[in-house]
Amino acid sequence: MKLFFIVIGILFLIFFADALICRKWLEFTKTSIVCNIKKACRIIHISDLHDYSYGKGNERLIRLIENDRPDYICISGDLLNSKGKSAAKTIRLLEELNRIAKVIYVRGNHELIFNEYDSKAYNEYITAVKKTGTILLDDSEYDSNDFSFYGYTNKMREYKKFGGIYPLTLEKMTEDIPVPKKSFSILLAHNPVYFDIYTRWGADLILSGHLHGGIIRLPFIGGIISPQTFFGRKYSAGLYEKNGKYMYVSRGLGLHTLHIRVFNRPELARIDLIPENKR
Repeated sequence: MKLFFIVIGILFLIFFADALICRKWLEFTKTSIVCNIKKACRIIHISDLHDYSYGKGNERLIRLIENDRPDYICISGDLLNSKGKSAAKTIRLLEELNRIAKVIYVRGNHELIFNEYDSKAYNEYITAVKKTGTILLDDSEYDSNDFSFYGYTNKMREYKKFGGIYPLTLEKMTEDIPVPKKSFSILLAHNPVYFDIYTRWGADLILSGHLHGGIIRLPFIGGIISPQTFFGRKYSAGLYEKNGKYMYVSRGLGLHTLHIRVFNRPELARIDLIPENKR
């Protein structure tokens, strides 16, 4: 019995230490996807920063991105917190990112709640975001020289807590955002639980976040907590594939509500798209 409590105590200390360390121990993940495109492309994927800073003025984050020389920087929502006192830090970050590459941004649930909480401050924020040169996609499309980017703004009904997943259908989604016409389409959508709908809609690659990697990750199980449930979600982190369509779910860079990460380091993701004829 004594040995049992010693083992439990050691496990608790490991758990507690990792929860403290993982909050700031940034991991730069690198993923390659072979796909039907004409030339190689590098995307940096940012999600769920929640107004956090990596160094003064986010200098660590900016330097890491700049040194990697991306073609695009895609932000899949929750750059700030819903009731933050100021968005100035976020705007300065966007200004710096736009000096590195084209920045494409879709809103998450915290941006939507920010609008409900203080619509005047929110409108000022959106105006400032656009002035940085950031492409803000709100159920809309951005055509680049390489392919088309789409941003689907998940509605607040799609962030239900403890009541099951809202039954988003293809018909409901296409009421808000027309189906893509080009051969390779990248969809930014904050909530990853609708992977099947996104692929049926026509997305070849989906970039999402929201679930923070499951907050606590266990071997062979994955994430076990999310902002919407205490039983985890199917798509909590990493790369998923279905019928030649892909989704990358970022573990996120910041924290809110539950300020812990266990075996779940914050993530900045690089995604290299490689043409099929060059693999």
